[in-house]
Amino acid sequence: MAYQKIEILLKKIYDKTMTGSIKWEETNKEGVYQAPLSGYSILISKRPSRKQADSLEFVLSINNFTGELIEEVGDEDFDFENSYEYMSQLYEGARRKAMGTDQAIDKILSALDDDIPF
Repeated sequence: MAYQKIEILLKKIYDKTMTGSIKWEETNKEGVYQAPLSGYSILISKRPSRKQADSLEFVLSINNFTGELIEEVGDEDFDFENSYEYMSQLYEGARRKAMGTDQAIDKILSALDDDIPF
């Protein structure tokens, strides 16, 4: 199956996620993160691998404005080298943005840097 356009889309989403240009959000499903883009929702999640027992597959989904799934691809569907690592990094970047990890770390570091009166 040819996923040339999806691969280009994936790489652009990856780049924009890593630079903080995409606003990822939590969903009501644990471990699923979404970003609204141009009237659609891009979702990243993980599920048990279809090809390897005791392994995970990372999945990129596109939903329309009503939430209906219109495309779904997993890292196992791509032919490019290191697709698993690429999508796992995208997943982790989306999770960190959605959960506010960097802001939490910054606040904790700031609190630790302040003089604490005893």
